[in-house]
Amino acid sequence: MIRLINNAALEWSIDATITSAQLHGTVSYLDMPRQDGVNLLSQLGTEEYSKISAAGDLTACPAPVPIGTVRNIDEAAFYNADSVTHQLTVKINNSGTDYLRVKQSLNPRQTLQYSSANGWGVL
Repeated sequence: MIRLINNAALEWSIDATITSAQLHGTVSYLDMPRQDGVNLLSQLGTEEYSKISAAGDLTACPAPVPIGTVRNIDEAAFYNADSVTHQLTVKINNSGTDYLRVKQSLNPRQTLQYSSANGWGVL
């Protein structure tokens, strides 16, 4: 499972500018707020959507708020809608320090998928 804590965010990037269509990203997660005695069982789930069109980092899933909340990423999918192969990088950025999670070449119409049960794979 990928967990984001405090200032850690999940980012993705591609190797070059797209030629015909943006790449699509979706991340599903569940927030577990800190146990402050008031909200012990509160869970907030949501999805983040993003599109990337040029080389450079893009936030796929922001850091959890407030500090102390743990963001559990259940699933992520990054689809190459472009007409050329791209090198896709997914990393955790924790206050400016990068931690590589996966780097994968994706052919057109391929998806890099993550699930907490099965890890990373290409479809």
